[in-house]
Amino acid sequence: MSSLLVLTENTLTQHDVDRIIGAHDETLRVHVLVPESPEGPPAEQVLETSVNMLRDSGATAEGSTTPHDPVVATEAAATAYDVDDVWVITEPHLVADFLRRDWATRIRANLQLPVLHVIGGTDEVIN
Repeated sequence: MSSLLVLTENTLTQHDVDRIIGAHDETLRVHVLVPESPEGPPAEQVLETSVNMLRDSGATAEGSTTPHDPVVATEAAATAYDVDDVWVITEPHLVADFLRRDWATRIRANLQLPVLHVIGGTDEVIN
């Protein structure tokens, strides 16, 4: 069984879910982490919808929200859930990408795990 941690501010799209499921050849366990934010839909709603979409696609999925720095929370969750890799899924907007790019960079620097930065709803990967 593969284990994945997904950090996202927004509800996963069906494209995101299909991409996550398709990238893993074996049974998949996913932990979704959603930072609380004053903008957009409530983190609990984003989390519930995203987890349900992953479950509907055959993954074992759970998740949590975090009021703290999402990088620190991601690092802690990656260790706690013994994940194989981390996906950081951000908005497809240039400004948001620029501001959030640091998340993936900081996580890569602190974890000995593969970290993929994906633009939500697309096939675009940020290096």
